[in-house]
Amino acid sequence: MNENKDITLVSVHVELSGAELSYLLQMLGATKLWGADSAKLFPTDKNENETLLARGLTELKAHQWLRPSGDSRAKRERWDMDRNLLHFAAILAEPEVAVVSSYVVSGDEKEVVCHYLTEAAIIELLALANGNYQLRTIPSFELLWQRIAEAFALSFTVEKTGDGFHLSEVDFATLAQAAKSSLPNSFTKSAAAVYDVLVSSERRGEIEIGRIAENELQTGLSLTFLSQPDQDWVLYYDSPSTIMVEGATQQRVAHLLNNFVAPLFTQQMEPA
Repeated sequence: MNENKDITLVSVHVELSGAELSYLLQMLGATKLWGADSAKLFPTDKNENETLLARGLTELKAHQWLRPSGDSRAKRERWDMDRNLLHFAAILAEPEVAVVSSYVVSGDEKEVVCHYLTEAAIIELLALANGNYQLRTIPSFELLWQRIAEAFALSFTVEKTGDGFHLSEVDFATLAQAAKSSLPNSFTKSAAAVYDVLVSSERRGEIEIGRIAENELQTGLSLTFLSQPDQDWVLYYDSPSTIMVEGATQQRVAHLLNNFVAPLFTQQMEPA
């Protein structure tokens, strides 16, 4: 049985089956969910989709997310949906910004955590091993950035300070190819430092973040995380043709994410 809490005041989490989540999203007119398995939630086969929706409705009633309204005046049976769950679904169905984080677990195995942002709320979505989905509210942007940085196991501080290298897209591609083939090359001091990062680091994961407009994700910031025994690194474009490679800490990553997201909401509030 669910608890009807005020999710604007505390962090609340719920667990839904794929069928339940699909029913909620489709009920609100959604046709995809960025970062999630849309093929599972929105089957293209009509009969398969109808079966999924029917199962979702049954499960929502069984788990008491939907309850009889008790309105004796109604000519047909009516159901009331838990208001917090409806709030969750509304954010997922029409978010303003999506943050998709992919964490390397081992080898090619990754765990994907999605965050959906609006002016009113932040919802975290995690696909569980049992096939269900865990949804959680995050009370603030600050806590969201901290949660993401901690998930990448970034240090709060870093021993080396001021480590940062700008490279053109062409130069970076040359370094990446050299690192991949492990061929000896003659580089400038900064290029040699980046080369060392590329050949001696393990890939830790990526973050894709962008604004959703006209049902499309317009990626605006991509971060790639690498890890050495004594240093974490983040790679991203700081201009259309320039790549930045710099030491990654919780504070730095939070700064990058917040600087990208904050103007998106500010622009939406400005008069046309």
